[in-house]
Amino acid sequence: MVAFKRALSTIITNEVELEKLRLQLSPQDLTSNIDAFKVLDRNQDGEITLDEMEGLFKDSGVSASHKELISLFNKYDRDQDGKISYSDFIQGTVPKSSRKL
Repeated sequence: MVAFKRALSTIITNEVELEKLRLQLSPQDLTSNIDAFKVLDRNQDGEITLDEMEGLFKDSGVSASHKELISLFNKYDRDQDGKISYSDFIQGTVPKSSRKL
């Protein structure tokens, strides 16, 4: 039971922190979202793959394990089809609330 409570607390804390980040990064216009998506969509086919995400992290010098990248990728791949569409991307980046946390 203690392990469950600890895991639940970690999940809640992570979600609150993620929402804070979404609020900080929330652009005022849609063009910024499109530009950000285009940077991630390295081959410009309208979808972000795990390979594209891994390449961007590697080229940017951001250290993340394969497991961490899969977890992040799956969080944005809303329909779980193995790719992040623009719709998936927007749903993952737009703040869920309009208030500051």
